Amino acid sequence: MTPAQKLIVAAYRYLAIAVLGAVLSTALAYAAVTLFYTVNTSWTAPLVISRTHEKILRLTAEVVRTRQAADSLEAAAAALTRESDAIREQEQVLQGLVTSTSHAAAQQRDADLQLAMKMAQLDRAKQADIAKTRQVLADIAPLEEAIKRDLQAGLVTRDDAAKMRATLNTYKTSATDATVAGVTLERQLSDLQRSARTLAGGPALMPQAVDVLARVAAFRMQLEEARLKRQQNTLEIEAKQREAQQLRAIIATLTDSPYYRVTQSEVPLSFAFVPYENEAAARPGQPVFDCLLHLVVCRQAGTVLRVHHDEERAQHPLFRVDTRGFLVELNLTDPQAAKSRVLFIGRAPILL
Repeated sequence: MTPAQKLIVAAYRYLAIAVLGAVLSTALAYAAVTLFYTVNTSWTAPLVISRTHEKILRLTAEVVRTRQAADSLEAAAAALTRESDAIREQEQVLQGLVTSTSHAAAQQRDADLQLAMKMAQLDRAKQADIAKTRQVLADIAPLEEAIKRDLQAGLVTRDDAAKMRATLNTYKTSATDATVAGVTLERQLSDLQRSARTLAGGPALMPQAVDVLARVAAFRMQLEEARLKRQQNTLEIEAKQREAQQLRAIIATLTDSPYYRVTQSEVPLSFAFVPYENEAAARPGQPVFDCLLHLVVCRQAGTVLRVHHDEERAQHPLFRVDTRGFLVELNLTDPQAAKSRVLFIGRAPILL
């Protein structure tokens, strides 16, 4: 074998060794990285959320609809509250009318009873007078016959007879007037007694008293309707306020989402995906490290600002498979760290 051939064979041998070494080194490196990501519990993948992200658009629309529904419920509850305040004032007015009308009816009843007692005494006295007048009229009949006989006998003149007859007619007229007055007095007494019994809650015997009681009943019915309406408003107000509170809680949850926070922030926000396996490391205030080649020359790039617990899915930075986890908001002192494939929370990865 010539020296040139020996050199070529040696060159092939060293090249084969170099290629084999490179393959083995690559395999070992891949195995080391795989083992690293299998063991390490502090890695996180930075995530850039665009303002035009589909979730942001859908979430913003949902927040707007929910806020409008909550505002509408609160406005309706406020309107019902104002209506209830007006009804409460109406109740006070109606209660005053019921009280005053009932008091007036009671006073009228007492006055009718007292007046009926007095008129009953007057009626008894009047009936006694009428009885005496009738007795007088009974005595007048013979006098008329006597006047007629005396006139025929010429014992009295026609003028005297006419005067005596006029006097007797005056007595008769007075008796008739007394009878009429007695009947009127009895009618008034009957009206007072029936009014008093009606106002006392007895049978409806007097139309005027029935009108008073009907007015009192109408006021009480209006008062009861107003109370029922206010109670119904109170239940509706409580229901609407409860629904509005539930919607406000939903809004608070939606607006706490990292996707919504992106739309409300004037400065760019930084987020990172944390798999559930690394959940223990993700706590607010923990330092965040960015490393060269994902393993060496690490430096602190910021801290964990907030932890969001809604489930998210992202690809594993090495294995490219879907991984379940959640997002954390980062406060990065070095904005370039957001462009790295992985960051580490809590400690440098060299410590695993």
